[in-house]
Amino acid sequence: MIGTGAGLAVLLAACSSNAAIPATTSTTKPSSASAPTTSVVVPPYSAAKNARTDARLVSCTDNPGTGWVASGTVTNSAATPRAYVIAVDIVTATGDTVQATQVLHVPTVQPGKTTNWATTPALPGKTGLACVIREVLVG
Repeated sequence: MIGTGAGLAVLLAACSSNAAIPATTSTTKPSSASAPTTSVVVPPYSAAKNARTDARLVSCTDNPGTGWVASGTVTNSAATPRAYVIAVDIVTATGDTVQATQVLHVPTVQPGKTTNWATTPALPGKTGLACVIREVLVG
C-alpha cells in the first residue's frame, strides 16, 4: 500500500502548479542480448525556456538497415541568438507507446534564421512507427 500512496503523491505533485517537474529518463535496450542499454535524460520542462513553436518535424523515415530518423527545422523567433534542446520520441503509430527517445542539442541559431536538425538512426527492423517532438527548450 505504501507504493500506491507514494505514486499518488508524485502524481498529485506533478499536477500542482508549484511543483518542479523532474527530468524524464528513457531507456532503450537494443534487440541483441549482448548489446548495452542506453539511457537518455530529457531535460525538465520549463515554461520560461519553452520554444516548441520554433521547431517543426519535417520527416520521419524508416531507413532500411539503419532505422528511424526524425528530421526537421528550427527557426529562431527571438531577437537574440539562442541554442535549442529538442527531445524527439519514436512511438508506435497505434497507441503512441514510446519506443525510443533522442535529445538533440542544436547550436546557436541567429535571430530570424532557420537551421536543420536530425536524430541519429534508431530501432532498425521495427515497422509502423511515427516520430513526435516531445519538447523544445532554449538551451
